[in-house]
Amino acid sequence: MVSLRTDLALARDEITRLRAHNDKLRLNAQRLLGRQLDQIDQGELLARVDALAAENRRLTEKLRQSAQEKSVLAHRNIELEEDIAAARTALRRMIKEQSSGV
Repeated sequence: MVSLRTDLALARDEITRLRAHNDKLRLNAQRLLGRQLDQIDQGELLARVDALAAENRRLTEKLRQSAQEKSVLAHRNIELEEDIAAARTALRRMIKEQSSGV
């Protein structure tokens, strides 16, 4: 029984020591990450932001052009559909005239 109590006390001491060690490691990792973030070159970040802004402007212009082209093509499609409808009507008349003239 005394042996079990001794083992339990030793285990509790070990757990306490390991928790303290874990906390110390976690704090060191947080400090290291903080230093790494502080060391990031702000010029590099600004250049990346500028590049992304330029890409955004390019894509916005491309989208505008695509929307304009879509509008032109939609109008052209309507014209072509009207031409097809007129050609069909003319073809029906020709067929009807030839049928009645036979």
